Amino acid sequence: MLRSPTNSRAVADAILRVGQMVSGPGFAGGLTWAQWTALRYLARANSLSRTPSAFAAFHGTTRGTASQTIKSLIASAATSCGPDPQPTAAVRAST
Repeated sequence: MLRSPTNSRAVADAILRVGQMVSGPGFAGGLTWAQWTALRYLARANSLSRTPSAFAAFHGTTRGTASQTIKSLIASAATSCGPDPQPTAAVRAST
């Protein structure tokens, strides 16, 4: 039986979430679990989904917390952001 990339990603995300729950506030590579999750999300999300609101929905957190997580990644130069070419959102993040 062949494995689809979607199923592999779902399994990887589930493992990441379990690891987050087990290790609590642990750090890996200088980044928190929330920051690692944000980087993984931004790397895979389509251009319309690279917003703090979309990440908040994915991560199960508030938009404010998601925004602060992404802001900390930008400050550490792990990611960048720019103006949205669409007038519907203010900022899109990228990896």
